[in-house]
Amino acid sequence: FRVSFMPLFGLIQGFLPITGFNYGARNFARVRETLKKTTVISTLTISGIYILLMLFSRQVMEVFSTDPALIKEGQFAVRAILLVTPVLGFQMVGAGYFQAVGKALPSFFLALARQIFFFLPLLLIVPHYYGLNGVWFSFPIADSLSAMVTLLMLLPEIKRLRTQV
Repeated sequence: FRVSFMPLFGLIQGFLPITGFNYGARNFARVRETLKKTTVISTLTISGIYILLMLFSRQVMEVFSTDPALIKEGQFAVRAILLVTPVLGFQMVGAGYFQAVGKALPSFFLALARQIFFFLPLLLIVPHYYGLNGVWFSFPIADSLSAMVTLLMLLPEIKRLRTQV
């Protein structure tokens, strides 16, 4: 289902050079504008994909199996895994911002945060208490945590960009 995020990857690939060039040229107003517009567009895009996957989760599962029990469980899994997908647009743009402005360490940290720092530990802990549902809900918990970390890291940057001439 992460393949459905491909439009976001393309959007981020366009965002990176525009942001990087303008940051290097000290055109911070354009950097802020690009960050804002890309965040809005990515959030709207991923929200549209999210709605489609939620509405048609059964049909998606039917592509892979004809077993009614598997389809039912798969439909639940898809909906649980994608529960907070709309925040991923912001998270991906935030991680991309640090890459675009040459801040490798924050970019690297945010790139690893969702999968390595949050998802893997959650996957080892949460299913112990909640069984198979713990596996499915580890995804949105990790996504939420990484979005919160991205927000905490990005807010000072946005504030700093506002004060730049």
